[in-house]
Amino acid sequence: MIDGAELKRVQDEFNSKQTLRGAMLLIASPFLWLVSYVVVWILVRMPIHQFNSDRLMSIAPYITWGVMLLLVVEGFRYRGRLFDSDAEVRRFDGLGRPSSTGGAFVLNYVEGPLLLGHIISQVLLYAPRSVVDAMKAFGMRLHASEKELESAAQVMNAIGAKGEWVPAEHFSDRRADMELLLKLKMVRAKVSDGLVDVRLEIGLEEKYYGRR
Repeated sequence: MIDGAELKRVQDEFNSKQTLRGAMLLIASPFLWLVSYVVVWILVRMPIHQFNSDRLMSIAPYITWGVMLLLVVEGFRYRGRLFDSDAEVRRFDGLGRPSSTGGAFVLNYVEGPLLLGHIISQVLLYAPRSVVDAMKAFGMRLHASEKELESAAQVMNAIGAKGEWVPAEHFSDRRADMELLLKLKMVRAKVSDGLVDVRLEIGLEEKYYGRR
């Protein structure tokens, strides 16, 4: 069995992890922005250098900062996972089929120019995404009251007593409790034929209810 005090401990641990993650991202952010600036600086000057024009070189800093501004906008707008090669394979799969190991190999190792462009774009996006992800980590922290935690513990005990998948509709009047348990990763959910079932996360049935 679990009670509100134990869920309070779980919540505090969850919040500590999110705070640490957010802090680490913010600490790394200046370095990531510096890397992005250097990469953009090089990419802007390489083609300009070919023209050997002082006039073009004089406007290179403005172009660099213009690209950085676009990078900020695109980085905050981008919602995909960074360095997700499977997603890139799916983009180039006209049939929309799941990516395969062979497809990932072709995309990432055979197509050299495509690989290089992909890596550069992901590196550039990592700086603004680090700030966004840090804010998300801080925002994910939970502040449930003792009363709310005790109520969520009752729902968790009801699910744990079953020891199997339970229709989520059984707790339709306890939506807030269910959402809290899902955020704390105390329960998991699956969808089958349009219906949602819930069950304790793997390992928790044994930990709290002595059931393997």
